[in-house]
Amino acid sequence: MRIRLGASGDIEDAALIWERAHLKRLGFVPAATRKEQALTLLIAARASLASTKFLVCEVSSTLVGMLLANQAREADGAGDIIEGLLHVSFVAVHPDYWSCGIASSLLDRVAAEAAAEGYARMQLWVVGDNDRARHVYERSGFRPSGSQKLDGHGETIVHYENNLAKIAHLAKTGPTA
Repeated sequence: MRIRLGASGDIEDAALIWERAHLKRLGFVPAATRKEQALTLLIAARASLASTKFLVCEVSSTLVGMLLANQAREADGAGDIIEGLLHVSFVAVHPDYWSCGIASSLLDRVAAEAAAEGYARMQLWVVGDNDRARHVYERSGFRPSGSQKLDGHGETIVHYENNLAKIAHLAKTGPTA
């Protein structure tokens, strides 16, 4: 398994991984993501932002996981920058590689990079009944903040945060024996 920075040539494969993961979890891919390659265009637009962290995971030269994160902004991404907060907007692993530690590895890598760059926290939203994802996020240090809302598809999504203070401390001092 190799985690690396994603490149523009990875965007279509990353979108396919997200679609396959949703197909496996839901039994369908939301129509809005299929329309005119909306998901590919969204990932490409976010990946082009200066503050973006686009990570991919390869196994035997095949892309099997992806993560996209950006500097958090107020008003659900439309407002001013929130200093010290990184927003994780996409995490997906091809279903054939679920339970192999890929999502955790991607989250650990982005957390280490974020802490080293001075971010104090990370946040994300997850569908409330996606127990598999919630378990991965909690294992990676995320905790529910207490906020939830309905997403554009009418599903309840739950807000999670991860305080990066311990990771930042380890980045500065190194692990202790």
